[in-house]
Amino acid sequence: DLCVVRFYEDGSFSEVVGATYKVLNSQGVDAYATADIQGDLLEARIFRRGGEVLEPTLLGDSNTLTFPGVEEGAIVDYRYRAQTRGADPFQFVLPTFFFQDFRYDAPFLLSRYVVIAPKSLDLKYVERQMPQGAKVSEEGGLRTLIWEVRKSPRIEQERFMPDIGAALPSDRFTVGLQE
Repeated sequence: DLCVVRFYEDGSFSEVVGATYKVLNSQGVDAYATADIQGDLLEARIFRRGGEVLEPTLLGDSNTLTFPGVEEGAIVDYRYRAQTRGADPFQFVLPTFFFQDFRYDAPFLLSRYVVIAPKSLDLKYVERQMPQGAKVSEEGGLRTLIWEVRKSPRIEQERFMPDIGAALPSDRFTVGLQE
């Protein structure tokens, strides 16, 4: 699970989203046979148990990839880029990034969220249930924040659980230009 967000001075940003799944059982075969791509496809492939690498196909005019030959033991891998502009060039809110499966279906071996922004942007964020804070570095005119969570277990959904925003490790960003 990977998301890299790059902010620009004009309030726009690009986002690269990637996912790599190992299919463990028949439920995984069904779950990972397709993937919705919310931008420009950068790379997608499936590695079968025997080492064969297959390319997915797009379903019609949709943004849905279908992965042929998904089987137990296969690895499904894809990345795409979305270019976006905030609703207001001086402030916008990114969707919440969850470091565990928000559908409660699968464990995650690694979740990484990277935010790269000019130092002039006023980054505000809320961390929830995070085992550790962001690693922050600055180089040139950019600030980079990296969050990483390893070995997130699958959560058993229970009756009367709190909503996912309170139950799962997550980050939520608001960004505005400093004056």
